[in-house]
Amino acid sequence: MAGALPGGLEKPQLDMSAPDRKASPLEGHLRADSLDSELSSGRSYGLVLRREGKTDLPARVVKVELGSLAAQRGVLDGDRILKATLTDTELVLTVERAGRVYQAKIERETPQFRPMVVQSGLIHPFPASVIEHWGPKGVLQGKTPNCWFQAALMAVAAIPQGQSMISDMIVRNPDTTYGVTFRGDSSKRISVSSSELMGRRLLNPAPWANVIEVAEHQEFPDNDEADSPARGSPKIKTGLSILTGHQSQFLRPESISTGELEKIISGCVERHVPIIIATKSPQETGGLPQVIVPNHAYAILSFDPGSQSVTLRNPLGDKVEKNMARRKARYLAQYPGSQPGPFMFFSLPDVGEEREGVRNLGDGLVRITVPALQRYARYIAWSSL
Repeated sequence: MAGALPGGLEKPQLDMSAPDRKASPLEGHLRADSLDSELSSGRSYGLVLRREGKTDLPARVVKVELGSLAAQRGVLDGDRILKATLTDTELVLTVERAGRVYQAKIERETPQFRPMVVQSGLIHPFPASVIEHWGPKGVLQGKTPNCWFQAALMAVAAIPQGQSMISDMIVRNPDTTYGVTFRGDSSKRISVSSSELMGRRLLNPAPWANVIEVAEHQEFPDNDEADSPARGSPKIKTGLSILTGHQSQFLRPESISTGELEKIISGCVERHVPIIIATKSPQETGGLPQVIVPNHAYAILSFDPGSQSVTLRNPLGDKVEKNMARRKARYLAQYPGSQPGPFMFFSLPDVGEEREGVRNLGDGLVRITVPALQRYARYIAWSSL
């Protein structure tokens, strides 16, 4: 669902091309006169910086102005600017956040501020066009085992109506905090501060996804609570319902025929209904080769009737597939009611490789045939918007 923002912004807001490279405090100091000249030229980019030494960089972002291109390009309060490169058309910032290095590319245009969406006196800092610009790629799971929520958020962010819904969900409070109201719990507004955004070591490239994930942590301080009967177990149902405000439907793919499952998936995709799956444990799949991440959730993005296949997106991105494909990853086999098991090594298909009806497309995308999905998926869930 890639889309263009006003002014021709087409590239991702944060370049994830080198997410694993460790940040170096000595990287690329920009001459003080160059940065001072740029920031005082009328193109402030909405950034307030605090230098860490006598040189301009490294510098800490103290504040990101509402509506600025820097905010829309994903720069957050507390980010550390390691390097700044000027071209004729843009300012490229090398940003460190939680030990990872990203790039934010900001157009050198005047004025730098975009109108924000204002409804009923409330400021919605992330217009639907910004949500569309990122789509599912804006969501990336961190260390919290909340794949059930992140997969649901990806599925909603892939749909035009869902993008508007996410935009409406977030407001900017007068005290500079964010307010998040989940449609599935609309009686309360959850406050999200800049310190919370920085303190939780979030990995989402899109700033709106970080705000929503912090709110999810507050809504479900105990991750397992989402699996309780009061919340509508299983978790993938809960993830969709808290976002959409509607009761989710779910079933076991193996309990119906391949044709019936295809009709459900194709119908959801055609009607723009968010739909996700939860995969089985290795114990549930028995002796089947492990070609997809077990005990995990994926968003369904598309269905191809010609090949009878579904395209999934992994909230962990492609890192886990790459690691498992290279036999570097270890998976601890622990399940409810069982004793801690040994480390198990899984070898998933590498990028471009297909095994057992599962092809790794790269960039966190997996194509799986419907019969294979029936073998490897524990649940499939969907919800109207």
